[in-house]
Amino acid sequence: MKHVFQRMGGPVWTMLLWCSLDIATTIAQVVGVPIGNPDRVSYIVIDLAIIVILLIWRASTPTWFLRVVVLTQLAVILHSSAQEATPVGMLAEASVSIIAVLYCGMWWRGWFTYAVAGLGSAGYLAVMHLNGVMGSQAEPWFILTVMLFGVAFGLSLVVGEVTRAATHDSLTGLLNRHGLSEYRRIRPRPGRATLPSTLISIDLDGLKAINDSHGHQAGDRLLRDFGSVLRHGLRPDDLAVRMGGDEFLVILAQTAPSATGTLVSRLREQSPGPWSCGVVEWTTDEPFEAALGRADALLYEDKRFRRARVTASVT
Repeated sequence: MKHVFQRMGGPVWTMLLWCSLDIATTIAQVVGVPIGNPDRVSYIVIDLAIIVILLIWRASTPTWFLRVVVLTQLAVILHSSAQEATPVGMLAEASVSIIAVLYCGMWWRGWFTYAVAGLGSAGYLAVMHLNGVMGSQAEPWFILTVMLFGVAFGLSLVVGEVTRAATHDSLTGLLNRHGLSEYRRIRPRPGRATLPSTLISIDLDGLKAINDSHGHQAGDRLLRDFGSVLRHGLRPDDLAVRMGGDEFLVILAQTAPSATGTLVSRLREQSPGPWSCGVVEWTTDEPFEAALGRADALLYEDKRFRRARVTASVT
């Protein structure tokens, strides 16, 4: 069951859980209420339709659809709040909008999360105005608003830090292998009409010798300094990854290998130590792993050539 949820993706299975709980809650609310009540029945129908669509689309569910669902759920929550006869009931129903902010904060964290918080606050204000309780409910509205934006801000910090810790290398600040996988999953390459990119596989020369002769702190300093060179020497759309140990990967967006000579030379000049590399073109119709394999093969050739040159100069 765990693997089934993982294949669906976090935003999908959590939305399925949300809709399922909505149905269970609504059924509990209609106990003793005639089944012909149009509001309660429509809530169940909406959630069932969302569940069916999510089970069909699963991992391919587009983000825009999930955002539309969130806005739909928020509208249902506010509509349910407007149907309550007492101010306490209105506030209790409106407070469920915190779930919408929690959901958005877990998976998106950006402007949309704050937009949902703002819509929840403004929506409850409109509900109070329509029901004529603006004066008596000003303080509860303020508390609800603080809670909505507090949850949005708190999740933005906490989830952002957790995500960064999982996807970035703690020593260099670059993406790690998991971060690269997430980047490729969230930002898939568009169609064949786009320009090719360039993959540069990099291996620092002599890191083991530095660790052996000067200690691991010196080796870590070399890695940190090289990571800083990559972070500041690449364009905003380029990507730098620490693949592990002394191995790095650079992806130059929409750049052919023939146009990388100046960049590679500049990075070598700024680098705290020598390194070998393999440069290949990555076209849109080639699997990433295949292009990476070709880059690694050229890297090993370059490393053998550089070692042979050093040996020849010594002798």
